[in-house]
Amino acid sequence: MVLYNNLFLFYLKQVIKNPLYIGTLLFMVFMLLVRILIRVNEPFDYWNYGSLVGEMMIVIQAAMLLIIVYFYKLFSDEFRFGAAKLFPGFFKVTLLKISTLLTVHSFVLAFFVGSQILLVTTYFHLSDIPFSSFYNQTAIYIIVYWYLPLVLAFTIGILAALLFGKNKMALVFMILLWIAVGPMNTTFFSQLFQQYSFTDIESLFYIGPLSNETPFNDLIGYNVTLSAFFKVLFWIFSLLGLVVLVLMKTARAVREKGILLALVLLLVICNGLIFPYIFTDGKAAFNFADQESEILFYKNGPKKISFTQTQYEVKAYDIRLKTEGQIRIETELALANIQTGILGFVFYHNFDLEKIIDEQGKSLPFIQQGDFLMVQRASELPEEKLTFTYKLNDSTLLPVSEKYLFLPNSVSWLPTKANHAPFAFNQIIEEGVNISSVQGEEAVQYALTVEGDLPIYTNLPSSGKNFYSGEVVGGVTLLAGMLIEREIGGKTIVYPNSWPDPSKDWKAYEEVLTNVHAELNEMFGLKKPLPDQIIFLSFKRDAYTSYQSTNHLLYISGSHFSLSSQLNEIPSIYINAYLWNSIQGNLLDLEQVLVFNELLAGYLHGEIDINSPISYTVNGIPLYLGFEKNDKETQEIISQFYKEFYDLEKEEQRAFLVVWYKKMNQLTEGWPEAKQLLKEFEEGRI
Repeated sequence: MVLYNNLFLFYLKQVIKNPLYIGTLLFMVFMLLVRILIRVNEPFDYWNYGSLVGEMMIVIQAAMLLIIVYFYKLFSDEFRFGAAKLFPGFFKVTLLKISTLLTVHSFVLAFFVGSQILLVTTYFHLSDIPFSSFYNQTAIYIIVYWYLPLVLAFTIGILAALLFGKNKMALVFMILLWIAVGPMNTTFFSQLFQQYSFTDIESLFYIGPLSNETPFNDLIGYNVTLSAFFKVLFWIFSLLGLVVLVLMKTARAVREKGILLALVLLLVICNGLIFPYIFTDGKAAFNFADQESEILFYKNGPKKISFTQTQYEVKAYDIRLKTEGQIRIETELALANIQTGILGFVFYHNFDLEKIIDEQGKSLPFIQQGDFLMVQRASELPEEKLTFTYKLNDSTLLPVSEKYLFLPNSVSWLPTKANHAPFAFNQIIEEGVNISSVQGEEAVQYALTVEGDLPIYTNLPSSGKNFYSGEVVGGVTLLAGMLIEREIGGKTIVYPNSWPDPSKDWKAYEEVLTNVHAELNEMFGLKKPLPDQIIFLSFKRDAYTSYQSTNHLLYISGSHFSLSSQLNEIPSIYINAYLWNSIQGNLLDLEQVLVFNELLAGYLHGEIDINSPISYTVNGIPLYLGFEKNDKETQEIISQFYKEFYDLEKEEQRAFLVVWYKKMNQLTEGWPEAKQLLKEFEEGRI
């Protein structure tokens, strides 16, 4: 023990005095301070605080290589003649030195990484972000993706020193290992690793997040799980095992070899215990392979079911949600005016449907084809109640776990009356998917009982502890995760707990939203009320858009700006929620809807005073993604359409937009018909 303490103090002084080692750790702290100062002095107010730690990953990768080199140099200097020629009997001393160095490195590293955690959390606190699980997850992310890879760097450096001594091949070996198992490989080979799911054996070879730009999701949190922790630990144990095996060359006595073999066996057992958990517990929202799989599914899968299978009315849902462990739902669906023997529903394909029973408790046969569910009735009565029991699996489009839920009202997380899938391949840009609303405009009675302690948000009124009920048009939303719910300005506001207090931005935001809402009401004569409940999410809008149902607005901006800095985006975001929520919107030409939204947003900007620090530019020409996918003739028609629209007077633009909106479902032939509609309007025939 005395020898260990002396070695600890000796190596502690040595690493602290070494400019390469201590300089590397100070460099990490310095670069973090630089990143924070850059953020503080940015011209606009950003609220993407969760991405800060991801921005540091390049620095961590560089630091890892420098730490590898330092420990290689330190240990190879002590054994210049190579690991294979170590003096017999010195294995105990060598083992003691390695364990002491590992302790010293872990201790010093903990101090510096801990100071960086303190810096980050202090920055968050000074940015008025309230203390919540966001702070805890940030610390966990830093430990898994900053601290542990630098511990792994120690094992690579020591192994290289023992294997190669001062041989130049050591440098090649260190770089290869740094690339093979270090976080750098997800930068060098991101396209390759994005093909593999978290459950694939190939995922063992990336110990960093697959995308440093998007390490965080508003609702779900960071891309860090227990499996990510075990993955790094697996490589640390594996390389330590190789170090011990190399030390076998120094052991001569049977007892000495037995000790080393016991150590190797212990490390193998540890790896064996954690290995099954490495390929579980991944957050599907960050799984690029699953995203690509879903895109291919909606590109090639079934698009619709027969209209005759939806000849019924939905009167009520009675939902029982179990949030402990595996998320499960049991929902009783009350149907009326049934005119078919086979009931067709839309039901998300990644959920596991276990059984469907009728009122008599009889199990009904069903067929599931993609997102479409066909149920064979046993009764011929015009009214019936069916009970569906199913498990909700985590997926890239609808993230679900015992810690978070993303079940927006627009998709079929409940068996829903519709004849098209809840998502559609984006034909405009020919990549990605978009939500395709399956909600109608009929009022439906809902009752929701929640079993478990997971705090949830829903647009249903509370009717008691863990019980919600009410009549809703447009479906029910269920959200849980890293959210805060509070009252601001007489409205219920739900926002990510990674945001600072939005109340100081609320007045400016509410004023613009209210004005946009009033202008749309006046233009289209829909007389919709502005919802009293608004949920803000800012994750990427590849598949999602904003949706509105009874007294509820799900506002997905896709922006990292503060509320007061993204005022210019309100019209284009709110148009989707206001005009295109219902199932009827899916019968339209989606490219026309996209252009209509752009032209309407430009018109609203001209009519409403929006004092935003970021200006809104009206292009006057088609610049949207996917325009170039059209043939030359169609491109010319669209370009001429833009020109003629902007040649109209303001009042004429307003009138035409209303006409176009009302007649869009009749324009089945695409842009030639839209161009003809504009011509007829200009000639006064409409």
